[in-house]
Amino acid sequence: MGALRACYALVALLALGGTILGSHLVSVLTADNVKQIDTSSIPAAVLAAVTAEKPNGVITGAEFENEAGVDMYEITVTEGGVKYEIDVSPTGEILDVAIDDDSDDEIMLKVGW
Repeated sequence: MGALRACYALVALLALGGTILGSHLVSVLTADNVKQIDTSSIPAAVLAAVTAEKPNGVITGAEFENEAGVDMYEITVTEGGVKYEIDVSPTGEILDVAIDDDSDDEIMLKVGW
């Protein structure tokens, strides 16, 4: 009977530990490190990619962030009265393009990663 209780205790401990570990991993993977940057400090490769994507756009904001372990620049561009958020890798690869309606919901137009 003592061995059975020990087994149950071990299973309960592992379940609790797995829950704690699992929630820690989720928080680490979903945590964003965001830093506002001046638009004049956007790297040339990122600027070229954004200009190619929205040639008539006006850059109105920029952030450098690490999302789930991936470094990227989030560039806010207004073109034709529409506000876009364009995520670009440091090497200039467009990762995604979304319409930003200033809510938590964005309309994804292009996903490249």
